[in-house]
Amino acid sequence: MTNAAYWSERLARLTACPFARLTRVICVNVDEITGLRQGAEAVAAFSRRLPTPNDRMLAVVCTTTVHEPTTEGLASLFHTMVYRANVTPEAKAALYRGITSRAWRLRINGLEAFALVLSPVYPPDHQRHFPERTVVLIQPEALFSHHGITSGERRHALSAVVAKSFWQAGIRAYRYDHSVGLPKAYRIVQPTNGSQGVRWWDTPLLL
Repeated sequence: MTNAAYWSERLARLTACPFARLTRVICVNVDEITGLRQGAEAVAAFSRRLPTPNDRMLAVVCTTTVHEPTTEGLASLFHTMVYRANVTPEAKAALYRGITSRAWRLRINGLEAFALVLSPVYPPDHQRHFPERTVVLIQPEALFSHHGITSGERRHALSAVVAKSFWQAGIRAYRYDHSVGLPKAYRIVQPTNGSQGVRWWDTPLLL
């Protein structure tokens, strides 16, 4: 069973983040390396849709045979997905422009997006652990405003709720990347240790 309802339920139940329970998922499955192109096309199509209450998040669900079983493998997977999803040379160039600065935002064909990668590559006590498959999650940044989540006091309050949820799930080392001002590019693919973050834009493309 690999439909959107299934993965939406699995994401809500198997990740400790309470925000996952607010999402509705458009699901795309990638079962082999050649399927990455279709995955990227799905990301491109998603980027051209206006966010609506029924289209809150895209989940590209990949078997772990698609990438190397390391954080660098996850980085190459994500790099390939967003590079191929940006369809024009201008959009591809914009992906990298100022990427290590705090002002950088992930843009896919002009859509400002939020993304993260979950995977069994991460140990069970890691906040990005997902036990079944690697999942690339992408949603419009505008949906944070839709839910009243901003950079103000409400965001800090939500962060405390999320951290408590992870703590109760047995994940003790929750990373407050946004609170310490870590540039957003480093937050997408987390390391397995306490280092800054994985430079996915420096990894080789898978296709």
